[in-house]
Amino acid sequence: NGDRIEILGDVDEPDNVKLYFPNSSGLEIAHGRNLRLFAGFHLQGNAHAAGSPSSTGVWAKGNNNVMLFPDNGSGSAKIKISDFTWGLFAALGAFVDARYIHSFNNTNSGISAYRNATIFAQQSQAYNNGYHGYRSAWGAYMHANNARSFENGSVGFYASHGSTLQAQESESYQNNYGYRAWGNAYMHINNASSAYDNTNMGIRADLNSFIYAPETTSINSGTVDIFANYDSIVHVNDGTCEDFTLDSISGNQSSSTGQIGTRGSYIIH
Repeated sequence: NGDRIEILGDVDEPDNVKLYFPNSSGLEIAHGRNLRLFAGFHLQGNAHAAGSPSSTGVWAKGNNNVMLFPDNGSGSAKIKISDFTWGLFAALGAFVDARYIHSFNNTNSGISAYRNATIFAQQSQAYNNGYHGYRSAWGAYMHANNARSFENGSVGFYASHGSTLQAQESESYQNNYGYRAWGNAYMHINNASSAYDNTNMGIRADLNSFIYAPETTSINSGTVDIFANYDSIVHVNDGTCEDFTLDSISGNQSSSTGQIGTRGSYIIH
């Protein structure tokens, strides 16, 4: 079922082995099959061309395991994905080890875990994607410590629909939102994570979500640095920001002291 299959290009410089997919997805692993290792490649799609079909660079779905980083790999990218609709996409219970991956210039999202999937994406980068750099949704889990997300059209790191996203010591900058949790989601971004130069907000929690972000920095945001909305909590003890706002059904409230809350939302700092 793939447990012994290894497909290797140039693991020291993936750009030396470019695989081009002008009208299709790249690598797809499905229906419980595994892939022991796929590394040393730059997968490039053609999603920006007019009329191009929806495509995915690496797609894992259905209770399988896919390794995109060798156990003894050095600290550099072993896989690059660009110019698809979705860069890396895992769903339906799949597990993908994508440490150090670079996913960029995709028209939707760079790295996405959906519907009970798990992605390990430590030390990775997602940038210049149309919507999200990193997204964990519908009960998925993503581990993206020490990751960088920048110049994405919507959100750098996004957890939604009951999912979890861990991104300690990460950076999120020059996106619309830096970090966002929505709809019973949990995000953990403490230990010197930073959001800066995002055009809308640095950190935002909505609809019963919780962001644990002590020692986090959120500065130079276009509207507000930290925002909690509709029964949500942002915990930023010992963090750094310029301003924060709590919004609720009854209106807006701003404060710079202690714990504030209206209709169930809190910013703890």
